[in-house]
Amino acid sequence: MGSLRGLKHLIAVVLAAFTVGNAVASQEYTTTQCAKFGQPEFVFSVDDGLLSDADVQWFRSALEGMVAAGEKFKAGQTLLVGPVLLRLEAAEGGRLRVLEPDMKSMPFKYVPSVSNTINMVRRQRYTADSLGATRDISFAPLHLPLLVTQDALKAPMILMMRNSREGMGTGWVLSDAQSKRSLAEEKLQAVSVYEAVLQRPELVDFLALPDQFSVLVVSRKQFSVFKDGKPVEPAAGSYLDRLAKPAQ
Repeated sequence: MGSLRGLKHLIAVVLAAFTVGNAVASQEYTTTQCAKFGQPEFVFSVDDGLLSDADVQWFRSALEGMVAAGEKFKAGQTLLVGPVLLRLEAAEGGRLRVLEPDMKSMPFKYVPSVSNTINMVRRQRYTADSLGATRDISFAPLHLPLLVTQDALKAPMILMMRNSREGMGTGWVLSDAQSKRSLAEEKLQAVSVYEAVLQRPELVDFLALPDQFSVLVVSRKQFSVFKDGKPVEPAAGSYLDRLAKPAQ
């Protein structure tokens, strides 16, 4: 897992300038390329004003691409898009409606929207792009476990470290960065990624980073990123670079 001691004193304060608007309505979309493969078309909804046309087209193309590749879907099934396990239900006209976790309740409830899914994939992809890790991006499915030390999710500063080779769920370990105990002395508990981000949503951006990265997180506006234990700066003008600069 690397050394906690070598990272704890390196925290730097960064101020976020990137915000996402609030949704005021819902817009419905339908795929158009699935029927020719003998597959019902999908229907999905996004919150109006929250996502761009490009985001919607990406999601539509992702669904159509799965079908074109030979995958078959029916009501009651689930499918994984990025880190999110979506559910399908029967809709009018023989179509399949796509539902996502509500990101509010525990255990979660499915709701007829994909806004959170698209937003989460986008943020995690932009984070990887910011650090030159696009090719190595590795989504951490929300329904799979990560490991946390005692009270880590309540800590003012969380250290995120990943070791996928250990084969435990997503490979992520979250600890209290200010704890004086070594990781070997800590009692680790498995919780789902979903449960962790419900308690600390500021973790979301970094959960698709590969093993060589670790992150100190205070809030969405305060974080420091490390690669192989050394501080690393995001590319100029990138998503994380904008987060790291105060609004003008």
